[in-house]
Amino acid sequence: MSLDDDDEPTANAPGRSNAGLTMSPVRTADDDRGPGLQDGEVVAFAVDGLPYVVDVENSRGGDAVRFSVSRLDDARSIADPATHLTVVKQGRYVGFASQMLGGKMLQARQRTAGGRLCFYNPNFGVNEQWETNDEPEEPDWSSCEMRLKNRRLPSCILRVEVMRVPRSMRDPGDGFHNPATTPRG
Repeated sequence: MSLDDDDEPTANAPGRSNAGLTMSPVRTADDDRGPGLQDGEVVAFAVDGLPYVVDVENSRGGDAVRFSVSRLDDARSIADPATHLTVVKQGRYVGFASQMLGGKMLQARQRTAGGRLCFYNPNFGVNEQWETNDEPEEPDWSSCEMRLKNRRLPSCILRVEVMRVPRSMRDPGDGFHNPATTPRG
């Protein structure tokens, strides 16, 4: 991950929250997947074969919870719920929520003692929005390399392997949908 110190992250200002955006369970089968990241599907990030994990134990107090690459001696896999991220899409932006943390969204921050990636709140504002041009075009993809650029800190670019988490490795409550982008029916 690269991060430039020129941008200053801020909490979501009034009007930048996800007002009207509610999250509720969805996605009942793996066979309805389309190309690219799908709203409501569960994914995991990895670098050099090591998955990113929610790191409550090493977070520095407050509401922010670290998200970092697991250590080799931890022997974590994408079957661990601490690696699961639920995709939230809105227009050209994508976000990643942690079911383990009650729907808090992944955001990038300046270099801090607590880490650059964290989960802070459930808002889907500019701090929690990511862009990519690397989404796979095949509907049956299982993993692919992606570059994810943070909207608030455009110099923060994650270069990660994004893996779809099979239903058999998920908790029944994993998966949300964004009513603004999910068809009613």
